[in-house]
Amino acid sequence: MASHNSAETRERLLEAATEIFAENGYRHTTFRDICQQAGTNNAAINYHFRDKEQLYIAVIQYTLKESTLILPNAENPLHLPPREHLREFLRVTLFRMLGVGSPTRLLKLMAKEMAEPTPALDVMVETVVRPIHDLLHRIVAEILGEEDVNSELVASCCCCIMGQCHILHTSRAVVFRLSPHLKTYDDETIEKLAAQIYEFSIAALDHFAAKKKLAVD
Repeated sequence: MASHNSAETRERLLEAATEIFAENGYRHTTFRDICQQAGTNNAAINYHFRDKEQLYIAVIQYTLKESTLILPNAENPLHLPPREHLREFLRVTLFRMLGVGSPTRLLKLMAKEMAEPTPALDVMVETVVRPIHDLLHRIVAEILGEEDVNSELVASCCCCIMGQCHILHTSRAVVFRLSPHLKTYDDETIEKLAAQIYEFSIAALDHFAAKKKLAVD
């Protein structure tokens, strides 16, 4: 067996812990489970990570590195108009949630955290959720003509838009059962779903923008 201070042992522990935390959640995972899968012992975990909470945070950071969920190019390098930016945002978001190679381990960990939050949720929110949140808020505020990107209207619209995306991932088993035409999330299906969410969302945003303009006039 490799020594406790070896990089190989640390990697095995992270891999084992990631799989088990993703399946069982933080509260229902034990050192025994992790050590059994990693082929090591409690002393190795204590040496590399000190305690369960530090190991869990290391797992979150580990899965973030392999993740494509964090949106790059948040500043819109293509200089797309806000409507086209929203269309591309939705397309990229759905492919990263549903497409081949989506970061399932991170998504599972996030689902567990939302059901049973731990202090690590703050790391996830700041690293994964907030960049996406801030980008979408800026896009929606532009479309609505809102100066305040965190206004109540912008925030509620963004929640509705992201809700349409998240349900396709978090409830996929139910979606497939209730929608016989949906058998899998292949590329063509994801493109269609992204287009539908865009059309639905932009119609609502146009409605609220017109309503806001009437109130001002």
